[in-house]
Amino acid sequence: MTNVRDVSTTRLLDLVFKLGAVATLGYFAYGALGEWQRNPSRITLLLAVISACVSVTVSLASRTPTTRNMRPLAVFLTLGATYYYPALVLTPGTHLIPELAGAAIQAVGICWEIYSKLSLGRSFGLLPAHRAVVVRGAYRHVRHPIYLGYFMHYLGFLLTNFGWQNGLIYAGLFAILILRIFLEEDVLKREDPAYLNYCRRVRFRLVPFVF
Repeated sequence: MTNVRDVSTTRLLDLVFKLGAVATLGYFAYGALGEWQRNPSRITLLLAVISACVSVTVSLASRTPTTRNMRPLAVFLTLGATYYYPALVLTPGTHLIPELAGAAIQAVGICWEIYSKLSLGRSFGLLPAHRAVVVRGAYRHVRHPIYLGYFMHYLGFLLTNFGWQNGLIYAGLFAILILRIFLEEDVLKREDPAYLNYCRRVRFRLVPFVF
């Protein structure tokens, strides 16, 4: 009976996080697309919406995990990484690089993110969890390729929409992603010996020869 309750709780949490992600995406997309329609040259806004849609769509199709990290820190980091969109300033900011250059960085990051999520399949999710060990596609090169795509996408957007608020938000997101890497690996290393073998084969977490 306990196992049934645990499974029901896990599914309920999945549903709550997914519905929250959809609502947040809708709010963000409405504001971002409105700004983009007023100034169609701001391609980075359109790309940000595309990236968010990809993430939410894939999370909706993800399978329920066998083990989930429900520690307060893990939940807090997930909330920050998932629901930060409404805090972004979408009105024109400072261009530290040209719009097209930022859009190019974003596009490369989004393409890598999509490739990584296709490699991962239905094992993608919001909270750190044990779903399955994936060793194909992008996961042959680094252990957390999706986060590499996020970093590139975030950087491209920030450098073309810079301001103190956006700077603080993305600095926080960068820190959250690094912490999530360690939390996810903690779950996988404890629950699956296959992941330990994978770590020995693929040495770098995010950037080859760096980290």
